Amino acid sequence: MTSNIKTEERTKPYTAVLPNRPDSETKYLFLREYTRIAAALLVGVFLGTTGLYLFNQSNRQDEQAMIRTIEVPLGSRSRLQLEDGTIVWLNAGSKFSCQSGFSQKNRQVILEGEGYFEVRKNEQAPFFVETNQMTVNVLGTSFDVKDYSDKMNSETTLLTGKVEIQLPNNPNSILLKPNQRIILDKETGVHEIRQVDASEYILWINEKLVCNNEKLSVILHKIKLWYGMDSSANRELLSTSACR
Repeated sequence: MTSNIKTEERTKPYTAVLPNRPDSETKYLFLREYTRIAAALLVGVFLGTTGLYLFNQSNRQDEQAMIRTIEVPLGSRSRLQLEDGTIVWLNAGSKFSCQSGFSQKNRQVILEGEGYFEVRKNEQAPFFVETNQMTVNVLGTSFDVKDYSDKMNSETTLLTGKVEIQLPNNPNSILLKPNQRIILDKETGVHEIRQVDASEYILWINEKLVCNNEKLSVILHKIKLWYGMDSSANRELLSTSACR
């Protein structure tokens, strides 16, 4: 909603000629006229200020309406293609947001959960993935980002190309190479980089659930996402699940 409210108060010069009245009454009439003009001007200022406030509120609402959000329920996975050609797979329980037409400027998305990205290269418009704990700066590459709000770690695994990782309270960016995985402890802020087989960390996009030499808490979390089941039922499913 756009509001252009203009209030214009036009007044003619006021001349009071009252030869038969005393000076005190003439002053009273002049003061009353002056008060009327001042009140009209105050009303104009109020309406103009209100219109400006409504206009600013409308702009903020329009900006918010341009943000698109996709939420993937438990037990499901989703694949989407962005306007710039980038392919994104979203794992169960993930939330993905971006602005409409983002590729026309800098490409920036927000992720909560896990997503695998195949980013279309564009040196004029870097690609940014923001989570609660890290920012991944990309030119053109494929990588997996995982940052669930109920987990202690935030992770990024690089398959091809290179990415720069920016962490909170760390002025220096961290450069990842293919088959490297960065793990950030959300509580302590300590991070480590491991050499891994990166292809194992994206098997979920091919409908494969992998639980190889992992802690029980990690396995239970994966089963919760995969089957949409709470932890009380997960333990019964462990003996029959497809994890390896």
